[in-house]
Amino acid sequence: MRVLCYTLLTLLAYSCVWQAVSQETSEELTELQQQNLPDEELADGYSVEDWEAIAVYLKRPLDLNTASRSELEALFFLQAYQINQLLSHREALGPFSSMLELQGIPSFDAQTIQMLLPYVRIGQGNALKQVRARTGLVKGYMMLSYQRQLELARGYQISDPKRLKYLGSPDRVAIRLRQQLLPHVQFSLQAKKDAGEPFARYGLKGFDHYSASVFGKDIGPFKKLVIGDYHMQIGQGLSLWTGASYHGAGVLGRAIRVGAGLRPHSGLMESRFLRGAAFTWQQGNFSVSPFVSYHHLTARVDAAGDAPIVRSIQYSGLHRTATELRNRKALRQGLWGALGQWESQGFRLGLTYMGTRLQYPLVPQDRPYLAGRFRGKQLHQVGLHSHFSWKNLFFFGEAAHALGAGTAWQLGLLAALGPSWSASWSYRSYDPDYQHFYAQGYGQQASLGNEQGLQLSLSFHPSRKWEWHSSLDMQDYPAPRFRARFPSRGWQAYSQVRYIWYKKGYLSLRAQWRKGEENFAAILKREEELAVMQKRQLRFHAQYQLSPAWEFLQRLEVLHFQKDGEAQQWGRLIYQEWQWTSLSKRWRTGFRLAYFYADSYQARLFAYERDVLYAFSFPFFYQEGFRFYLNQRWVWNKRLSIWFKYGLSHYVGLTEVGTGLDATYGNQRNTLKLQIRYQW
Repeated sequence: MRVLCYTLLTLLAYSCVWQAVSQETSEELTELQQQNLPDEELADGYSVEDWEAIAVYLKRPLDLNTASRSELEALFFLQAYQINQLLSHREALGPFSSMLELQGIPSFDAQTIQMLLPYVRIGQGNALKQVRARTGLVKGYMMLSYQRQLELARGYQISDPKRLKYLGSPDRVAIRLRQQLLPHVQFSLQAKKDAGEPFARYGLKGFDHYSASVFGKDIGPFKKLVIGDYHMQIGQGLSLWTGASYHGAGVLGRAIRVGAGLRPHSGLMESRFLRGAAFTWQQGNFSVSPFVSYHHLTARVDAAGDAPIVRSIQYSGLHRTATELRNRKALRQGLWGALGQWESQGFRLGLTYMGTRLQYPLVPQDRPYLAGRFRGKQLHQVGLHSHFSWKNLFFFGEAAHALGAGTAWQLGLLAALGPSWSASWSYRSYDPDYQHFYAQGYGQQASLGNEQGLQLSLSFHPSRKWEWHSSLDMQDYPAPRFRARFPSRGWQAYSQVRYIWYKKGYLSLRAQWRKGEENFAAILKREEELAVMQKRQLRFHAQYQLSPAWEFLQRLEVLHFQKDGEAQQWGRLIYQEWQWTSLSKRWRTGFRLAYFYADSYQARLFAYERDVLYAFSFPFFYQEGFRFYLNQRWVWNKRLSIWFKYGLSHYVGLTEVGTGLDATYGNQRNTLKLQIRYQW
C-alpha cells in the first residue's frame, strides 16, 4: 500500500513532464514518417489518425516478450512480414534481453526501430506507467483548433448577391472530443467548419461537418465493434481500403499493404470513410467482419429529362459557395459487405464481398480517360487476398473483381537476404474497366485502374550508421488516361543513402528520376502523338541534435523538369530550421526560414512543416519567394496544453497571390493557427 501511494504521488508530481514527453514523441514520429516519404505527392492527410490511435501505447508500452500478433498489428507502421520476423526471432532465440537485439532482425532498419522504441519495452517497465494504466487518470480530452489566413481572399469581398462568393467567414474551426466510456470502449466526436463555410446558416445546423463513433474491443464474442463512422482496410486495398494508406519500411514497404480490418474514423477528413455499423467476430483462427454503411455524399446532380443523374462525386469536403452547398449531401450511398478471414502462424487468407448502391445513376462525362469508370446505380465486388511467410521470405497478393466489369490483381515478395540486404518485388495489373468506389491499391494514378506495373526495391544496411535504399517502378497504361490521350508508359527511380548518428540525427542524399508520356501543350496543336516528360530531383537533408535543448535541420533541393516542346524548368529550395525544447519538455519552440524559386507549377517543391498536434502540413512551393514559420507548444499543466503556429509566405514581384475566389491582393500570405487541448 505504501509503495502504491508513493507511486501515485510521483505520478502527480511528474504528470506535466510525462504529458510533454508523450506529446513530443508523437509529434516527432509523425515528422519522421513525413520526412522519409519516398514521394511527397503520396502524402496522406488521414495518416495523423493512426498516430493518435496508438498514442495510448506511449503511456502503456507493449512488452516485446509477451506481445501477441494482434497487439503488434496495432502499431500500423510495422508491416506483416516485420511482425513475422520479430515473432520468429523471439521463438528461435528466446526472450529479448535488450532493445539492441532489434537490429538483428533483417527487415528492421533504423527508421523502423526509431518509430518502434517509444511503444515497446522489455519486462515489466516502470511502475509509473502501470499505475497510470490501472487508475485511468486521463479518461478523455477535448481539443479546439482555430486557423485563419490574415489576408482576405477575393471570395469574401464580393457584395453582389448574384455573383459566386464565399458565404461564410475565413475562420477554420474544429473540435475533437474523446471519452473512454468503459475500459475497452471509446467515444469520439469531431466537428469542423472550413474557411469560407457558413456556420448555422443556409440550412446548416451549426458546423458543416460532424463525425462520431463508439468503438469497442474484446467485448463478449466481438473482437471489434463500431457504431458510427469507421474505416475498413482489407488486403492490399484493391477492393476496399478507407482511411490512411501508410507507406512504411522505407522503399521496401511502399508496395506492400496488409489491411488492419475494422477501425474507427477519428480524424477531420470529410470523405472516404464509412458511416453505419460493423463488427469482427472471431472463433479460433477464423473471423468474420460484416459491415454496413449509409452515407450522404457531395455530388453534382444534373437533371436528364425526368430522372436525375450524377456527373461526379466530390471529395474535397469544401462547401463554401452556393453551388458547393447545393451539392452537399445531394447523393445517398448505401454499402454493405463482409470479410471472412482465416489466419494461423503468419498465414492469412481472406475473402471479401461488397455491394454498393447509389440513389441516382452515376454517368461520368464523355471523356476518353473516363471510359472505363463505373456507370449506373449498383456495383458488386468480390476479392481474395492472402499473405504468408516462410523463413526469411514474405509473400503477399490480392485479386479483386467488379462483377460485369474488370479485374485488378497484385502479387509480391519480400526477402531478407542476410543481415545486411533486403529486397522486394511486386507486380500489379489493373484492367482499364476495373470499377470501384473505395480502392486504394498501390499505383501511380489517383484512381486505381488502367495500369500495369513492376516494382523492384533493394535495401542495404552495412552497419547501424549507414543505410541505402533504392527502387525502380515501371508502368504501362494500356488505355487513355488523364493528360494522355493514347496508351502510354513510364518509369520512376529512387535512391537514398543515409548516415545516422544514433539518437542524434542523420545526413541523407536522395535522387529521383521520373520519365513518362503525356499530351503536348495545347498551344502546340500536336494531337497525334505524346510528349516525353522527365523530372529529375536531388535532395540533401541534415538533421542533428546539438544538445538536449537544440536541434538543427537543413535542406537543399534542386528539381529539373523537361517536356518535349517546352522550355526547361527548374525548382530550387533551401531552408534552415532550429528547434528548442526546455529541459522539462513543457515548452518547445521552432522556426524555419526557407527560400524557394520554381519556374512553374510542374517544377514545384514540397517541404514538410511541423504543425500543431494531430495536424498535417505538407505545402508545396512554386514561383520565387521566402517562407517563414514559427511553431510553439506549451504544456501548462497535466490537463492543459497549447499549440501555436504562425506562417508567412512572401512572393517576389507579385501583386496578387492565388487565382479565382482564393486570390489575395499583395505579395504575401500570413496564417495563424491556435490549438488548445484539455484532458481529464
